[in-house]
Amino acid sequence: MSKRYHVMLDVDGVLADYTSSVVAWVNAKCDTAYTVKDVTGWDILKALNVPESVQQQFWDEITTAPDWCYNLKPYPWAKTLVQVLGSHPNVGELTICTSPMSGKHWAGERLQWLYDYLRIPLTRVVLASNKAKQVQGDVLVDDSPKHVNAWASQPGRHSILWRMPWNQDEELQPNVYSANNLDMLCEQLESLARRERP
Repeated sequence: MSKRYHVMLDVDGVLADYTSSVVAWVNAKCDTAYTVKDVTGWDILKALNVPESVQQQFWDEITTAPDWCYNLKPYPWAKTLVQVLGSHPNVGELTICTSPMSGKHWAGERLQWLYDYLRIPLTRVVLASNKAKQVQGDVLVDDSPKHVNAWASQPGRHSILWRMPWNQDEELQPNVYSANNLDMLCEQLESLARRERP
């Protein structure tokens, strides 16, 4: 019988295009012409050389302005990724695991976004800032090197880094896998299941 995992799936940088919205905000505020390709490090504002005073304006705005989170665009692959993982033979349960921003709008808008764009109900969503310590599951799929490294350091857990331009040069633990498309993600799950077959 195939090994079946409880997979925890991140949102920003995996399903939702948070980075493009940040780049657009920076361009409007700083009169620049950056693209997502210019984001070559995990800290988007630092990668775009945004002054600290403007960085604070950014955080103040996205944590207080209504609709900022809800207006994020889903990646073209988002719906397919959720559908394929949800029916994959090595996935016993799929849960969305997302880190909430502070402020009164973000968490509610994130839950509404997940339902409206991907038809994911509240019962399949976990909001957690420290995923490794606050969430139960087997495999984490996330674009954050920090999160995948922390998750994989826990006994019996595995993680897969969703490769994007801003995490290419980050150092990963030896037991952290990576994928930059859906086919590769499925291959990693299948390979992991074969290695752990009883």
